[in-house]
Amino acid sequence: MISIFVELAIGIVVVAVLLLLGKFCRQHSFTPPPSRLPFIAVLLTTLFNILMAGRNNILPNSFIVFESALKAADELIVSLAVTRLMVWAFLQLPVDLKLFKPIAKIARDLIFLVASTIITIIIFQHYFSINLVSLAATSAVLTAVIGLAAQETLKNLFAGLSLELDCPFEEGDWVSVNEVCGEIKSLRLMTTRLLTVTGEMVVIPNSQLCNVGLKRVRRNRPVGQVLTIGLDYSLPPHQAMAVLTSVLLKHSKILQEPKPVVRIDHFGESAVIYKIYMWQSSPFQRISLRSEILEHIWYTLQREGHGIPYPITEVIVRKNAHNTINEDINESTVALISTLGNLSYFEHFSYEKLEQLVITSTLREFGNGETIIEEGSEGGSLYILLKGSLQAIKGRQSDQRLLNTLSPVSMVGEMSFYTGEPRSATVRCIEASTLLEIKRSSLSPLLKEEPALLEEIGALIETRQQPSDRTTLASSTSRKKSTIVSLMRQIFLYEDEE
Repeated sequence: MISIFVELAIGIVVVAVLLLLGKFCRQHSFTPPPSRLPFIAVLLTTLFNILMAGRNNILPNSFIVFESALKAADELIVSLAVTRLMVWAFLQLPVDLKLFKPIAKIARDLIFLVASTIITIIIFQHYFSINLVSLAATSAVLTAVIGLAAQETLKNLFAGLSLELDCPFEEGDWVSVNEVCGEIKSLRLMTTRLLTVTGEMVVIPNSQLCNVGLKRVRRNRPVGQVLTIGLDYSLPPHQAMAVLTSVLLKHSKILQEPKPVVRIDHFGESAVIYKIYMWQSSPFQRISLRSEILEHIWYTLQREGHGIPYPITEVIVRKNAHNTINEDINESTVALISTLGNLSYFEHFSYEKLEQLVITSTLREFGNGETIIEEGSEGGSLYILLKGSLQAIKGRQSDQRLLNTLSPVSMVGEMSFYTGEPRSATVRCIEASTLLEIKRSSLSPLLKEEPALLEEIGALIETRQQPSDRTTLASSTSRKKSTIVSLMRQIFLYEDEE
């Protein structure tokens, strides 16, 4: 009985060590040791030892027949558990520790399979004096039965070996097989597993992969997609391609190398068909990026006064291309006048001047993720956010920082608009937004009629200017030997005269 307790204590220690190792590996993002087979081995070994110890009292006449079988099963399960742990310790753990390059899972499984087969043959020969190799080689019937029963299994096994030797893909690559697209998670002896964009794990037999063609994209490589869109024949191709290209260049998820391309594909029955070639960093962005680009194209075309034609015959009466607010006074115009009047920059404007400013301004619709203002560009327009939400971002894609989040009713781009300085930040929509665009050509006549308004706005800008901006603007204005008000006079009062 003492040996039973000793072996039980050893089993408990083994289980505890495996649990601690598993916890340590998970904390450090290592592959945890295999625990299922060792746990089963500890449990069965304890049970076998109890049966062996009580063999004189339990089944005294017939237990001897099963004694060799129990010993063989005990030794076999322990040997397989130790083999599994050795494969992990010598082939997987050093890879996690970056001691040598990764070994494919199919190779590790094959090594374990070969070692397990050898161990099983040795144990059977030792306890039962059965030569499994000779039996399998001399029995044609047994060979035929095994061959027929394991036909598909062997086909998948050899296909897995073929894939490992030919190496058409690696774990982490993105592949497309028939109608299934996903990331290769593992190549095993019998199957290959893909993780799709919808989070499903698809198991594909290796023989199927060998018999069909597949498309592959290496991990950490740019992956492209092609969008097809039809635009109206009334829109000249060079303008259409310029509009589509501008949408692609402004989107933060589209890579600029390789550069996105727009090409005419063919002339359709009701539209000119264009193809958009664009690249992103991850295949998992395909669905979301496609949706965002199509949304941005729709908003851009709507702002430009164009649309996507339907394959039907229709009579269209077009309004002017810029959706300028109708000169007839209506409720929306009155609401916009009231909104402008409540802003500090326009609080000194008379109702008539606000009305004229609203009439000559333009309502713009932007989709989620669209760029309204780009850092470093010229500031010829001032925007009033009427609906939606915006973010002001400083820096380029590789090093961006969030400056502010804007909500209705906010002014956007006023410093560059009034002073002529380049845009100091990029402003982007974080949801569908409506803005009122005021151009300098709309405001300039009003300030010429009443220059005192210019003085009021200039004083307000100087008062509200942030210290960091003051330093930047001060250096610029010192070069021009002018103040903010002087810059505004030059922009709004004397620009036409020059």
